[in-house]
Amino acid sequence: MTKPTNKVDVTLGDYRALAEFRYELRRYLALSDHAARSVGLHPGQYRLLLMLKGLPDGIEPTIGNLAERLGLRHHSTVELVDRLEKRGLIHRERNERHRSFVFVRISPKGESILRRIVASRKVDLKKAGPILVKALTTLTTRRS
Repeated sequence: MTKPTNKVDVTLGDYRALAEFRYELRRYLALSDHAARSVGLHPGQYRLLLMLKGLPDGIEPTIGNLAERLGLRHHSTVELVDRLEKRGLIHRERNERHRSFVFVRISPKGESILRRIVASRKVDLKKAGPILVKALTTLTTRRS
């Protein structure tokens, strides 16, 4: 735990906003896990598909990059990739220039399943989003 370098006042409103933010975030993530399970995916598999499809430009879809973005160890990410590959939701592809690099690609079947989950998540986020934004605004707005 780090100590703040400058004195920051913490109000009851800050505690409430942070508690509400954490509650809504946890609730949203739990609903995401439920949505993944409803289509036969383990929540970790859903998160990997989402990270893979949503990688920013310039970040290659390697196991290492996916592991970092998921907050997992390399071997745990390999296990997720293996399971998703067996189900035909992703595939591995050797890089043309650097044959030692293996990229992970989402399949059309994987895209279809991911699209269904994300569509439902967008509906739920329309409810949770304003609450999360309000809590973050409360926490990040400088008060005199």
